[in-house]
Amino acid sequence: MKIHTYDFWTQSSHFADIYKNEKDLGRLIRSRVFTVKDGDSQLKCKITYVKPKGMDLMVNIKVCGKIKYGWSNVGPFCITSDPRHHFSDSRNRNYLIRNYFKDDIRRYFSYFGIDSYSVEIGKIKVCKEL
Repeated sequence: MKIHTYDFWTQSSHFADIYKNEKDLGRLIRSRVFTVKDGDSQLKCKITYVKPKGMDLMVNIKVCGKIKYGWSNVGPFCITSDPRHHFSDSRNRNYLIRNYFKDDIRRYFSYFGIDSYSVEIGKIKVCKEL
């Protein structure tokens, strides 16, 4: 299915309308699992929801796995653990998660004809399993 958009200003809202109306497309997008293995960090991510926000396409994700942060000698830890023990707060943790998955998610939406610069990661839900 190719999305024909004639104006990049309406691209995200047009795709979000198709995402809501075409259930098969929504299932296809939500079924993809993104995996990151960077040193000791091993994370998995799934897209949960897609919505337009201005000219951008906001993508909510669900993440599970283990992550290593900083130069500490402590091994990787589960991302569902209290973020104040390993990060200063959950904002730091979510910032790091966004940086891990940003390029893969943008590349994935470019297959659907969406410009990669207009895809942003919105809410992040951390869980033990996908």
